[in-house]
Amino acid sequence: MNKEIVFKDVCKTYDGKVNVVEDLDLVIKPGEFLTLLGPSGSGKTTTLMMLAGFETLSRGTILYAGKDISRLPSHKRNFGFVFQNYALFPHLTIFENIAFPLKMRKVSKAEISQLVKNALSMVKLPDVESRYPTELSGGQQQRIALARALVFKPDVVLMDEPLGALDKNLREDMQLELKEIHRKLGVTFVFVTHDQDEALTMSDRVAVFNDGKIVQIDTPQAIYDSPRDRFVAEFVGETNKLASRVEADSREGYVQVSNPWFSGEVRCYDTLHQGSQCTLYVRPEYVTVSPVSPLPNALKVTVADMVFRGAYVLVKVQSDNGDVLMSKMMISGVDTDVVKIGAKDLHVLINASNAVVFVDAAA
Repeated sequence: MNKEIVFKDVCKTYDGKVNVVEDLDLVIKPGEFLTLLGPSGSGKTTTLMMLAGFETLSRGTILYAGKDISRLPSHKRNFGFVFQNYALFPHLTIFENIAFPLKMRKVSKAEISQLVKNALSMVKLPDVESRYPTELSGGQQQRIALARALVFKPDVVLMDEPLGALDKNLREDMQLELKEIHRKLGVTFVFVTHDQDEALTMSDRVAVFNDGKIVQIDTPQAIYDSPRDRFVAEFVGETNKLASRVEADSREGYVQVSNPWFSGEVRCYDTLHQGSQCTLYVRPEYVTVSPVSPLPNALKVTVADMVFRGAYVLVKVQSDNGDVLMSKMMISGVDTDVVKIGAKDLHVLINASNAVVFVDAAA
């Protein structure tokens, strides 16, 4: 059976005037790890809640395995859910918390015991079943919430920012563990976050939301390296924005542009015409600061600041007219006798194959 999840023309409004989710068409593939990424208010959590059955649709249809589940109660969807605040029952033991959805399904006591044991083993907490949630750390509580969502062998697991309350190191550990669990189980995971690094680390695909719509859905690498929307280019990761001019009409997905930092051909997804104003986006890691000039009469820059971040260094350079550009270079490739704060007459090399251009709104 093809267990695709399909959103068809789905809208959600709370006041009848503004759509929180608008004209949403989305296909979630069976067994994939899909992350819904976006800022607060972008519609990602509302989309998850409609899929879970916790929110009603204002318009449209949600299909699962070819069947309309738009009005199906949440407890009949066989979807596991992990909440942001874990939602564990404080007066129940860990065993009782995990067993709760099994009891609701009238599973036998003997089977409950084995399923809870298996779930605890899966989240690597085999010896805590007699303890209470308040006796566990935040990371352990998060694992128990996940075990409870998985114990009844759901068809789909939905997660609403479940790692948001964890510290950085524990959060990163849990990202890898969630990926491993997903790989072992092979069930569909739908994960909501506003954290870009989290989305890029964990997902098979990422759906980027803005103003109630998906503006791009693709693999993490494509989202990062080939943003097809200005919002995606600015929201996901760090980027430089360079005001530019179109030197010739765009053709076959490329356009010739120029600015004080760069002149050449770059990718574009808009139709651009000669003389138009546009913005070139390039990631800091595709910018190199060097004493070697790429072109005759190339723009000279001064190093305004440097920030060391372990394996790489973030270099802020400034031109004579005050324009600023950021470069991220591996520390092993930086000659700190030459590239240092205050150093002058250096040059910038931009890797055009990893840059993209969008037309300015007024152009």
